Amino acid sequence: MEALLLFTVSPHTGLARMGRPSLKFGGLMKLETAFYKALVSVNVSEENATAVIDALEEEMSSSLATKNDVALLRSELVAACSQLEVKLTVRMGIMLSAFTGIVLGSMKYLI
Repeated sequence: MEALLLFTVSPHTGLARMGRPSLKFGGLMKLETAFYKALVSVNVSEENATAVIDALEEEMSSSLATKNDVALLRSELVAACSQLEVKLTVRMGIMLSAFTGIVLGSMKYLI
């Protein structure tokens, strides 16, 4: 198994760096490599291709939800739904008791 090392130029600092590509998103490495090869194959300079890959990685890390983000959102939604269920139950109880009071009060005048 051969290790893949990339020579990249940071778009923020302009400094060159050499190292392993980011494995932050697991399967993203294959996507980055495919994009890099595709850009280089259509005569995009290596610096520009690397800048595109860095921008893509930065955008994906800030815009896409991870499994943990989705799990956190799911737990927040479950908590919010249970709070709404309690509020609805209380309001229905209040409305039922008010209706019962109105019916009993009106029966007093009918009898």
